[in-house]
Amino acid sequence: MQNNSDLIKQDSFTIIRQQKVLIVRLLNEISVINNNGSNLIESFKHFNILLLELKKESDSPKEYYELYIEVYDVLTILLNYLKANHLKLFHLTDIYELIQYSNNLVPRLYLLITCGVAMLGFNTFPHIEILKDMIEMLNGVQHPIKGMFLRYYLLQRCKFIFNDEKKAVSNEFKIDFLIANFIEMNKLWIRLQYQGQLREKSSKLKERKEVELLIGYNLVQLTEVLDLEEHNLSLKLYRENTLPRILKQVISCRDIISQEYLLDILFQIFPESYHCDLTCIDLYLSSFLKLTPKTNISKSVVTLIDQIISQADQNKEENHKSTLDGGILFDKFLKFLKYLNEERPDLPFKDFIVILSPLISLVLKLIDPESLKLRLDCLDAVFSFINFKKRDYAITDEINFLLKRVFFSIKDFIEPDSSLPYSLLVECPNVDEFLLNSGSDFIRYEMLDMIIKYRIQDKSQIPLKDLSRLLKHFETNSYTIMSKSELVFKIFYMLVDSKVIISSSFEQSITDQFESLQYCKNWVLNLKIKYAKADQKGKIDFLTNGLVSQYWRLLKKIITLRKSKQKKIFEKFDKTLLKQIFKNLGGLIFEVNHKKKMLSSLVLSVDLAIQLNLHNVAFDFLESILNEINQNFDINDKYNVLLLLIEFLQKDRQYFIKNSLQDKFEQICVKVTVKSFEMNDVFLKSTLLLTCTHLWWTSDIDENNALKYNNENNGKRIHEIMNKLIQQITSNSLVTNYQLCFVLIQLLNKAIYYFIHGEIEFFTIQYLNNIVKLLKNNLKFLERENRLYLEQIQIVQEDTPDKDFSIDDLFLNFDGEIASTEDKEVDPDVNLINFKKNLLLFDSFENIKTYVLEQGSLDERFNLLTI
Repeated sequence: MQNNSDLIKQDSFTIIRQQKVLIVRLLNEISVINNNGSNLIESFKHFNILLLELKKESDSPKEYYELYIEVYDVLTILLNYLKANHLKLFHLTDIYELIQYSNNLVPRLYLLITCGVAMLGFNTFPHIEILKDMIEMLNGVQHPIKGMFLRYYLLQRCKFIFNDEKKAVSNEFKIDFLIANFIEMNKLWIRLQYQGQLREKSSKLKERKEVELLIGYNLVQLTEVLDLEEHNLSLKLYRENTLPRILKQVISCRDIISQEYLLDILFQIFPESYHCDLTCIDLYLSSFLKLTPKTNISKSVVTLIDQIISQADQNKEENHKSTLDGGILFDKFLKFLKYLNEERPDLPFKDFIVILSPLISLVLKLIDPESLKLRLDCLDAVFSFINFKKRDYAITDEINFLLKRVFFSIKDFIEPDSSLPYSLLVECPNVDEFLLNSGSDFIRYEMLDMIIKYRIQDKSQIPLKDLSRLLKHFETNSYTIMSKSELVFKIFYMLVDSKVIISSSFEQSITDQFESLQYCKNWVLNLKIKYAKADQKGKIDFLTNGLVSQYWRLLKKIITLRKSKQKKIFEKFDKTLLKQIFKNLGGLIFEVNHKKKMLSSLVLSVDLAIQLNLHNVAFDFLESILNEINQNFDINDKYNVLLLLIEFLQKDRQYFIKNSLQDKFEQICVKVTVKSFEMNDVFLKSTLLLTCTHLWWTSDIDENNALKYNNENNGKRIHEIMNKLIQQITSNSLVTNYQLCFVLIQLLNKAIYYFIHGEIEFFTIQYLNNIVKLLKNNLKFLERENRLYLEQIQIVQEDTPDKDFSIDDLFLNFDGEIASTEDKEVDPDVNLINFKKNLLLFDSFENIKTYVLEQGSLDERFNLLTI
């Protein structure tokens, strides 16, 4: 079948080309027979023969178009000949009348158009009458393909008339002519769908797509006609004379393919500025409501909105004053959506959502950011519509995907440092409802993240009245609070204003922020009760710690006030409020499940209480810390907390002394020392206790930059602690020689420190020599261990690789383990590790000996040490 079709097509091309040769020969010869010297009449026979090929049925519009192109070229020869020989060999009027006697309709019309167009090239002929005559004659051809190509041929030949600026034919007539031709071509195009058998429906759709550009060509010519006028006049012509008639045809044709194509081509061909005219927008929107039910309305509405946004962008780039009023435009589109919802209840929800995304973009693009209230009203109205529609539809994955686009249309167009996102949540109830009832956690928390992000950039605190609205979005289920705790932490961060503005309203500001913290504290504690079993990873503890840090930020603001030049404001500050803040803070800290974090937070809070001169609060917190440290506490956590506490007490020792709080301070220090003695690990115990000794010691410097003894130092207490430590480690059979030597070296270092700094009553030469003697005796055992290890290595050296005995870049940590300054890998051989540990102890002792010898030249007392 295909081969037969190809043969027929090839025969047609052959006939056309043969007739072309004969035509060219005839038109180039000078006729001896005819008085006019032309073989034109003879050539018409050959034109009829080749034009009859366009009368034949073809397999597809594409094949017909190929034949049409061949014929068009031949007819161009005729057109040029007619124009060149008018009045020389013949008169075009005679030829035009002669052609009308041709028997075949299609060939006759092609020849009449060619002759008519030649006549339009001369001013002596009535242009309008000729154009009317030609377009009326075409009504005789109702075959879809043949009729469309005839009208397309007319458009192509008359193009020079449509582009003529001399106005031999008025622009109004040109528009009437083109629209009349467009209407008829569109009817023929639709008829093509229904020609032939029903089973050929799919092939007919393909054929229609092949010739749709012929219909669009009418509109292309219309744009060129309108371009001949000034912009204001051309817009008026488009608004009043062109668009209404085109849209009327779009509506009346009742064909889905035609409606979608024509609306699409309208937006593509005509300038964006035409579509932004309010009257034109009204025409478009009213037309959309009258389209065939299955026509894709949303696509056309979205395209219209995109055209408006594009025009707004262009105006901005070219610094043109925009006449586009975002508020008015939004009202028009929202009314359209509501009316569409009433008139077309069959439309799926997704068609509405597709329109809402660009509508939001239009609001944010065209309404000035300074008009925040108007922007919020528009966006709230959008979400009100979404909430209304959601009640009637199941939320599928596709709907959720489209709703994400709605969200991103907000996110993509928000200016930096905008207050819009936050205002959306707290001032737009429909946005709040949308988020609460969102079927997608992604949408809810992406939007919340955006809101919080912009609020943090704004550096403004969140007032108490907005907290409930924000936090309720995290109460939906245990998964939410566990997976989005970081977002909640960001909310907590905004409870305290980052700016410290000291004024008469400072106390009120602190009170307001404290109330917000109280609200969040209660909220967190309720969550802890509600989701205690689900919180396996301590996410609520994470929130608790986050809230604690905000209490600290609030207290540091008050400390800043106390240290500022405006101390008088602090002096008038309500101390009851301060105590209430600390009370809430303490209660919150005790809710932390992780003991180390809890106690560390209490220590840091004590420091803040001291800075605010709240002695009783500080001591209450210190007592709480000591009560919480018990035997069930993890040993490393216990060590870290005690060390932190000791360092804090040491730092603030002078504060307690100066404020006549020495007795209370002494009691706390004794309790800390007792807790340190309770440590089971020898290394950790010795480190803590030797650090504790500084709680009773302060080193001062005199005017000559020399150390001087402080009368408040308590050498007796330090001596007691160190003696008790020596007694414990020497009497404990479980303590190894290595542990004993490690602690003794630490003790010797500390004793020499106090000896140098003037404590000669308790740290005498005899006391130091006793420690040295004990140390030397125990080091002998370690030397023996190393010697035995080396002998053993020498025996098996042939069967073992070379060992690295170097201790360069190695040192002993506080826990007695080897560490490296160069991150070296430690040999896993336990015996070698012990060997190196011993070497490092020997090295430490040698360093002490060297120091003592060097000091002997400066201080004769050191010469009495038998080191």
